[in-house]
Amino acid sequence: MHLLLDIGLQLQNFVGMDPAIIIKKIEAFADETGMKESSVCQLAFSNPRYLESLRARVRRLPLELEKFEKFVAGRKPSSEDAA
Repeated sequence: MHLLLDIGLQLQNFVGMDPAIIIKKIEAFADETGMKESSVCQLAFSNPRYLESLRARVRRLPLELEKFEKFVAGRKPSSEDAA
């Protein structure tokens, strides 16, 4: 499947999950409960930096896709590369 990018964090990975969904849910829960986002993530994922890391990953994806596309454009697959 293909990686779909849209500027407004509307990113879908290979299983069709948009990271913006979980980001919004964490933010909403934190707002509703008055908890810090990091506290929500600590309790939910045992990682207080989960949301921060996810946001950073989403921001990096366009650059990573660009790097990958440059790599692919500069190569033609050979039987040696298949391994």
